Amino acid sequence: PNDTVYVDNRPGVLDCENNSYCYRMVSRNFCGTEGNLNLAEIHCSINLESIALPNRVVLNWNAYRGCDQVDQYEIYRVEGYDPGSATFLDIVAGNTRSYIDSTTRCFNTYSYRIRALGTQSNEVSWSDLQRS
Repeated sequence: PNDTVYVDNRPGVLDCENNSYCYRMVSRNFCGTEGNLNLAEIHCSINLESIALPNRVVLNWNAYRGCDQVDQYEIYRVEGYDPGSATFLDIVAGNTRSYIDSTTRCFNTYSYRIRALGTQSNEVSWSDLQRS
């Protein structure tokens, strides 16, 4: 097949809200020649965790693995649970693993996503959607 997307949807096995998962990918050409899996770069998803406190939410995440270097992380907030309504909050350095959103209001529900940006323009990865 000419598929460039892989969806890992093993029911009962994956827990993307609480874990980061790592994969290696190789390509196969028309003649059936495959790349070497042992030489393929490992890519690991970003697992985002949140802690709701009075008038603030603390976000923590693992480092994205899969590009030479993460240049920065962008933080987005979603009111409710609609990823289409994401609001950009801030940018932090690529070696940062936490952020405090102090613009929240008590009793409101927020969701968050983190976007890792590598040093190359095509190096982008999103975290899971975390609700607080």
